[in-house]
Amino acid sequence: VLLSGCAASGPVFYSLEPVPDGEALVYIYRPHTWESRNTYLCVFENDTNKGPLRDNGYLSFPAPATKIDLLFKPCSFLQVMPTPGRSYGYTFTLELDASARHFIRFEVGERLRFPPDGVLIEEVPEDQALVDMQGLKRSE
Repeated sequence: VLLSGCAASGPVFYSLEPVPDGEALVYIYRPHTWESRNTYLCVFENDTNKGPLRDNGYLSFPAPATKIDLLFKPCSFLQVMPTPGRSYGYTFTLELDASARHFIRFEVGERLRFPPDGVLIEEVPEDQALVDMQGLKRSE
């Protein structure tokens, strides 16, 4: 029997967490796709490891209300997302507002769909994120 630990295995997303006073709350999620599903990512916020982001999973963390840099770096045994000039990972800069929730969608797809390298990272509105996150599990 071959077991794989690539998909998220924590609790299923149920509801939003309260935002800590004076801070922002960041949700990052990765909907299931067939492309690169065996690779999970380590997510860093300003050089601090916030944990793994697995296929069909999400994570959340509080952050100061300021500009932050997110780094998504493949960290599983199968490094199937290498792109020339981007071996360090994928970056995304985010301006956080105090007492607000921010939702980041990380999606891997075909290069034709998400040029140039098949990766889409975008901030999405809360109503869209709540629909997208239904059924996702916390990445642990």
